[in-house]
Amino acid sequence: MKLMKYRTLNCNIGFTTIELVIVLAIVGILGTAVVMSITQVFQGSLFSNNHNTAMNNVRNAGEWMSRDVLMADASHTLYAPTLWPLELIWYDQNVTRDKYYYKYELGGDTGTDLIRTFKFNGDSEVYTTVAQHITSVTVSFDTTDNVNTLFITISSPKDDKAWAATEDPQYLYTRTYEIHPRP
Repeated sequence: MKLMKYRTLNCNIGFTTIELVIVLAIVGILGTAVVMSITQVFQGSLFSNNHNTAMNNVRNAGEWMSRDVLMADASHTLYAPTLWPLELIWYDQNVTRDKYYYKYELGGDTGTDLIRTFKFNGDSEVYTTVAQHITSVTVSFDTTDNVNTLFITISSPKDDKAWAATEDPQYLYTRTYEIHPRP
């Protein structure tokens, strides 16, 4: 009797090959789903990070340029020989009539840094990198209704794909600033 009991217990141990294949398939499917979900999260956050960087670059450039245009004397700004690089001049209304000079141009090692040059009363120039990865800046004037309006359009790539196709608007973050210089 003892021998019989031992044989029945010994026959029921282990899994069949089909059961193991089914378990491996289920684990493989679940693993693939988890890896795909994690990859999408990382790609989404990378895109968001790149998009935010582009927005911040364009916003910084726009704020600096808007500030300087509003400070500049419209008579010197609107009759500049060229619109780009943008050159602005303004005089302080104090007794000494201090002269402020600003110039914006694309430069730096890659040619995509927006550089602000500042000079006070003819002193040495001070260079500041206002924004990086700026692909284009367009400046135009509108003088309708005797109101001088400066339009500045700034573009920056949203992600790495934009470097290959910088002209494609879907890959660029672009913003236009409308500024009315002081009279």
